[in-house]
Amino acid sequence: MLQHAAHLPFHIQPDGMATLDTSRIYTLTAGSASTEKVLGTRSSGAGLEMVYAASSSTPSPSTQWFLAPTSKPFYYRLHMTSLGESWALDVVNDNGTSSVNVHMAATGSYSGQFWRFDRWQTGDGYRLSNDFTGPEMHLGVDSPGRQPCLTSGDFLSQHWTLNPEPAVANIVSLGTAPTTPDSTRTADPAAVSTTTSVTVPTATSVTVSTTTSVNGVTVQFAWK
Repeated sequence: MLQHAAHLPFHIQPDGMATLDTSRIYTLTAGSASTEKVLGTRSSGAGLEMVYAASSSTPSPSTQWFLAPTSKPFYYRLHMTSLGESWALDVVNDNGTSSVNVHMAATGSYSGQFWRFDRWQTGDGYRLSNDFTGPEMHLGVDSPGRQPCLTSGDFLSQHWTLNPEPAVANIVSLGTAPTTPDSTRTADPAAVSTTTSVTVPTATSVTVSTTTSVNGVTVQFAWK
């Protein structure tokens, strides 16, 4: 069952900015979307969309997110376990600070990858904004396409809940993110490898572990 954001170990600053637990793995749901849909990547490329959560107890790495602190207080990068720390949620810079589209791009020192979480005063959830387009442009979901995008105002689709996953993830960086990343770069399928192992020590104890390597970054996570 998905947890409500109010139950998470977040600390709210006086100005509404939240301090988040970067040791957890999350799925992200939008206020107007069914709780069966979570923010994830498309089957190919770096595009994002609201996808159906895995029906099994094993979560999909393409819908799992972890956060990393940035050089700016209370701003975070959002990474996916399927792509690792070399890729982060970013703004597609096709219209300057009025840009509205988002995607996964190579990690770099870009203000569009610096995200803040503020508590909505008009309801539940958090609004997500980035340092490039500013605090008045919030991550939301369009309708009926259900595509993530940036919009102003206060709409239910901009109210996000971070749901902690039961998996314990160990993020292991085996490579270094490029110093001059190409924002149009997409994951090379040849550079992606995933291995899964299942250990059954007793009849009542099952451990599943998965290792994913993308462009020199390995993410390991396990469920019991």
